[in-house]
Amino acid sequence: MTDFLEAVNLAAHQLTIFLVIPALAGLFIYLMEVWISGRLMTAFGEKAIWLTALTGTPVHEFAHAAACVLFRCRIKEIKWLTFDPDSHVLGYVTYQHQPMNPFHWIGRLVIGFAPLLVGFTIIGILFYLLPASATTDKWWMVPVEKTLSLVSGLVVWTWWQWLLAWVLLGIVVHMAPSLQDLKGIWAGLILIIVLLVLINWAGKVWSFSLPSVRPVIPIMIQITGFGILISAGYALVITLLTAPIIRIRTGHW
Repeated sequence: MTDFLEAVNLAAHQLTIFLVIPALAGLFIYLMEVWISGRLMTAFGEKAIWLTALTGTPVHEFAHAAACVLFRCRIKEIKWLTFDPDSHVLGYVTYQHQPMNPFHWIGRLVIGFAPLLVGFTIIGILFYLLPASATTDKWWMVPVEKTLSLVSGLVVWTWWQWLLAWVLLGIVVHMAPSLQDLKGIWAGLILIIVLLVLINWAGKVWSFSLPSVRPVIPIMIQITGFGILISAGYALVITLLTAPIIRIRTGHW
């Protein structure tokens, strides 16, 4: 019984690092997306959503589509970029899956979270390309320093760097899965939890173990924290820029 409880504890740690932390960061980024989109559309009309959707939505849908191919779920239809004024849907991927196939259960989990995985991969690349202070001795401060490094370089950027920043901001703003994306994840999530517990339990019984997640913790928190700071910073800029226009148009801030 002790081995089983230890296996459950290990599985909980693994899920926290690789799923819960990115999911919570994704939730924050999703809320920022809703806020940014709302401010832009209130200030400039519904077509203002294209400011970020033009680059972010195709990447979001590509991530879904790539995961469909990886898990052999047949794609029925892809809309890379569209706009439904009623639902505010900007794009979608519809696909077929086999409800009784465990491989497809996990596939639907990955398909749902694929834009988040791609988004954090891009953020991670940017994170490691940016310089940080050589005197930093607190790993949790590195995302803040790299964000400041990014902002301080704005004044000397060339046009292509601004263009790249616009593309990256669109990807970050639209990287979070929608509620519709997450509808099919539960069977796969339960299966992953069960498999992790069983593998860790077997490791206790037969004296083997999965690689420790401890070295990954700072990296995961740094990258997700960097994504949160970029998203929050962009939301702040949009809020300040749109405030006078919204005040004039609606009488409210």
